[in-house]
Amino acid sequence: MTKTSKSTLIASLALLAAILLLLGCGNKKRVYFKSPTDGEEIHGALQDGKVRVKVVMEVEGMTVSPAGAPAAESGHHHILIDRGPIPAGEAIPKDAQHLHYGKGENTTEIALEPGTRKLTLQFADGAHMSYGPAMSATVTVKVNALKEEPVLNPSAVTPTTKPAAEGDKPAAEGDKPAAEGDKPAAEGDKPAAEGDK
Repeated sequence: MTKTSKSTLIASLALLAAILLLLGCGNKKRVYFKSPTDGEEIHGALQDGKVRVKVVMEVEGMTVSPAGAPAAESGHHHILIDRGPIPAGEAIPKDAQHLHYGKGENTTEIALEPGTRKLTLQFADGAHMSYGPAMSATVTVKVNALKEEPVLNPSAVTPTTKPAAEGDKPAAEGDKPAAEGDKPAAEGDKPAAEGDK
């Protein structure tokens, strides 16, 4: 073997190895939560005893498609609340803890009770048959309810009067309020006698 043919063979093998490596990397299949992330603390207002949580689901190496006839290399997402992955080939139940996204959704909002929650993203074919643990991802999140400030009803508030200034005397029974234009009495003035003009 000549030196040139040896170099050509090495270069060809290196090129073939690089192509095989690239093809192998492109076939990696997985699902994952873009949001929320593992260990994330989520804070939100309570609505019917639950907190609304935005979820973003991703898949690599397969195509997201609506439920229907199963097609190769495609499927749709399911979120399992406080549940682990479903074995490959088993149908995913549909209930409050097994949420189906058969329209091909990648983003949703789910309602979770406060506390530590386990969320499993499970990819399945068009007939809701699980692709198994290899096409699942699990995160644990802590859901916290925001404390609500009491809201006062303005019509329920009792109006208050201005506090008396120091030295003010309470009005005597029968006193009439001053008429517009009346001057306040000067110190030492005597009260007007009844009938004075």
